[in-house]
Amino acid sequence: MGLTLYFIGAGLTKSLELTRRVPLMMDFVPVLADYVGNKVVLDTLVGMEVGHVYEAACEECLTLATALRGRGQVTEEERDRFAKLVRNRPSESIEALFKRAESRSPDTPGFESSSGLPVYFRYAINEVFSTIGWELQLDLLTRFLTRQFEDDQSAHILVSFNYDLALDRAVGIASKEKWQPRSGYGFEFPFYTIDAAKAKPTVEVPTGTPNIQILKPHGSLNWLRRTCNGVPSDGISGMVVPLECRWEPGTHWDLRYWPTDPFKAVHFPDDGLSSSRVEMLIAPPSRTKPPIMPQVLSAESDAVSKADEVFVIGYSLPKTDQDQWKLIDDAVKARSVAIPKLTIINYNSPPEYFQHIWSLFQPQCVCTFNGGFAKFSARG
Repeated sequence: MGLTLYFIGAGLTKSLELTRRVPLMMDFVPVLADYVGNKVVLDTLVGMEVGHVYEAACEECLTLATALRGRGQVTEEERDRFAKLVRNRPSESIEALFKRAESRSPDTPGFESSSGLPVYFRYAINEVFSTIGWELQLDLLTRFLTRQFEDDQSAHILVSFNYDLALDRAVGIASKEKWQPRSGYGFEFPFYTIDAAKAKPTVEVPTGTPNIQILKPHGSLNWLRRTCNGVPSDGISGMVVPLECRWEPGTHWDLRYWPTDPFKAVHFPDDGLSSSRVEMLIAPPSRTKPPIMPQVLSAESDAVSKADEVFVIGYSLPKTDQDQWKLIDDAVKARSVAIPKLTIINYNSPPEYFQHIWSLFQPQCVCTFNGGFAKFSARG
């Protein structure tokens, strides 16, 4: 039985865009401005202005953001004007914004807002992808994955650095529901919720095949973790996955995004008359990324050491993510033989990008495709 390993980045979801734009690291701010009609997104962008996290000053931006901050009602004209100002800002990576926010001292103007950037980011990115939902060219991805999953005896591990659920949805469809979220992420959820109010034991929902796993080292928007007085639960004991239930012709469980009320409470079986808060378990693009799931990283390392074929799709493997560089480098060096085949798929990338990926994986054979995933998938 062979093992195919996939490294998936934001470029993949970007390639599936339809009418709603998908944010990348470099265009995160202007794309976020498309969604200012959403209060959570508007508050995030306002907080970033008031928190002085940008390299370039914009007095007009700051003046308007200060006026909008904390306002219950904002007119459409004000939102549109603010969005236009934000879109006209110089391009800057969201990683750079986090780095600047983390370097600010408590006595600097806007410190309270800048220090809240991880919370703003978590809920804003969930609002964006909840709005996009399944309005994507998922058929492009499901067609590719269906071909990949044809051999029932082969194993597939997909390492995704995306918070969104586009890949997860496509894997479920392409595998004909052999992949299931209960046990498909490298660990097993103990609870699920379908009404965003009550957590139920997952013994009621199916487990999937162990041959197809999605590993998310930076977390996922449908990974919810129970908290108590602001302190998260240990390990996976308080993990909840939100699902939708369909009843025709039998019971089917679909992925769903989580309502983004940061104060949403869920009732657990041991809560008595009260309920517990939950948080979305994702690691914002910070220099000090909090650990998400040790067992996910362990499974990823093991997969790199055993893979017969590797795909890198829409992922830049930035050197700023030193944890990933070290994990992959160590696992590759521990192999007794080199990875037989590496396929790199991206869009309009310079030769240095492909050299960068090749140098890390050191395969026996490498194939590159620089025309984007959509065209790669269409080749058949």
